[in-house]
Order: sequence, then structure tokens, then C-alpha cells
Amino acid sequence: MTEAAGVARVRILVVEDEEAIRRVIVGYLEREGFEVSEAADGLAALDSARAGQPDLVVLDLMLPGLATLVSVSVGVVAALAVAAAGALLVAGRLSRPVAEVAEAAGRLAGGDFSARVQPPGMGSELAGLADSINALADRLEEAEATRIRLLADLAHQLRTPVAAIEATVEGVIDGVLPLDDRARETLGHQSRRLDRLVEDLLAVSRAEERAFTVRLGAVDLVGLAVECAASARPRSERKGVALTPPDQQALWVRADRGRLAEVVDQLLDNALRHTPSGGSVRIVAQAAAGGCELSVVDSGSGFPADRAELLFDRFYRAVDQPSGAAGSA
Repeated sequence: MTEAAGVARVRILVVEDEEAIRRVIVGYLEREGFEVSEAADGLAALDSARAGQPDLVVLDLMLPGLATLVSVSVGVVAALAVAAAGALLVAGRLSRPVAEVAEAAGRLAGGDFSARVQPPGMGSELAGLADSINALADRLEEAEATRIRLLADLAHQLRTPVAAIEATVEGVIDGVLPLDDRARETLGHQSRRLDRLVEDLLAVSRAEERAFTVRLGAVDLVGLAVECAASARPRSERKGVALTPPDQQALWVRADRGRLAEVVDQLLDNALRHTPSGGSVRIVAQAAAGGCELSVVDSGSGFPADRAELLFDRFYRAVDQPSGAAGSA
């Protein structure tokens, strides 16, 4: 459109090979206030359209040279059709991997942790999405396997002290066993095992709920080890195991004293459980690069090197561990 005296005028191109007819059409349109250009054939019409960019074209379909104009129009339409078909094809290819990801996510949400997404082969973004879904599935599958193993192991470990307490109590009630120091020791020992298991479960629960409080402060690692050894000494003496604490100057670290004591007590408990009579358990504390190290070294059965990483699995119990031993958290 063009503007004349502030009024927008519509530009019209009249294409007609008969001059008389063309003049009549142009005359009527100009009288109505349109801005009119004219052409006598298809090629001239194309030139005029490129130059004037009309808003409307009045075209004679039987026009000489119209084939050129029609072929251009057909070409434009064909190009648009190809573009539309390509867009549909790309949309279809994009929708399939997205649908697969949605399906896999739904299966994972439903508890089917075997669901995986095949690499879509359509760029790094979709490949990254598929990798993330598969990594999530791996973690969920691993967590489920750990949960099942934990429940089975926990049931086993709870069954042993409960059965021992039940058998001892029934034996005393039935008069088969005397209520002597040995019976009392058995009941006390198994009760403490149950208490440790409950404490372990509470610790795991607090950690999962992010309610595991850590209070950091200055801790003398050597002094802490000496205190833990003193607490474990009655057990080591009853079993005939030599327990040697560190004997050196203080080594200061920043830690939670209570949590650190729990770790040392657990290490000593495991060491004394698996060290036979006549063996030894030593606590070694030493400075190391960037901090300090504390080790509990025993002469017991040890732990296979190929299972070292499993030490950090919750409630893991070695296959060859005696059935009467309590598990470690």
C-alpha cells in the first residue's frame, strides 16, 4: 500500500493482453481510487510485480506467457509443500524418542527399574536426555537391589539374637537351664546386639532423612582412641585378646567427637569379634598429608581384598561370616 494525503491506497496490477479490455479495467479501478499498474503478458507482469509489489493482481488466465507465471507459482507451492512435509517428518522423528523417554519414565515411576531408552541418534541433546534417563534407571535398580539385600540381611541378623533370647528364657522357665551368670550373660549379650541393630537402623534413617546432625569441633584423636580402647578392654580381656591403644602425643582434628567415637567403637567391635583368643588388636594414630589417620589393626581373619568396597554398604555381612556374628553398618 502507498499513502496519499494520509490515506492508504491499494496497489493493483492488471494483467491483460487485450488493450481495450485492459484500459476499461484500469479506468474503473483508478476511478475508485486504486493505484493501478498494468502489463500485457506474463513476463511483463513478473517484472512489474517485482518492481511495484502490488497488493492485488487481476490476471487473465488465457494470457500469453502465462506459463512462466504459472510455473513460478507452482514452484512456490511445491516448495511450500516440500517444506511442510519435511517439517512433519522432523516432528515425527522428534516425537518418537520423546515418547520413548516418557514411556520409560512412566515405567520407572511404576517400579519397573529395568526400563531403558535406546540412543535416538538425533543429536547430543536427545542423546544426553536418554543417557540421563538410563543413569537414573541404573541408580534406581541398584537402590532396589540394595534395599532387598538389606531387608533380607536385617531379618537374618534380627532372627539370631531374638531366637537366642527366646531359647534361653524358655530354657530357664522350663527348668532346663539354671538362671545363673552364664544365662544372664547370654541374655545381656543378645540384648546388646539387638540394641546395636536398632541404633544402626536409626542412624541410617536419620541419614536418609537428612536429620543426621554433625557437630564439628576440635578432637584429640589419640585421646579418643585411648577412651574407646578402655571401653572395649573388658571384652578383649574376656576373650584373651591383647588390646593396645596409641601411646603418643595428641593429634588434633576437626570432627564430631560423638560420631567419630561411634566409628572407632564399631571398628574395635569388628576387630575383637573376628580375632581369636591369643591374638592382638592395635589402634594406630598418625599424622598424614592434610590431616590425620587412625587405623585398627588386628591379627584376625581379615577381609578379602576383592570385597573392600562392600565394607561401605549398609549392613553388609560377608558370606563366610559366622552366623552368630552381628552385622556391621
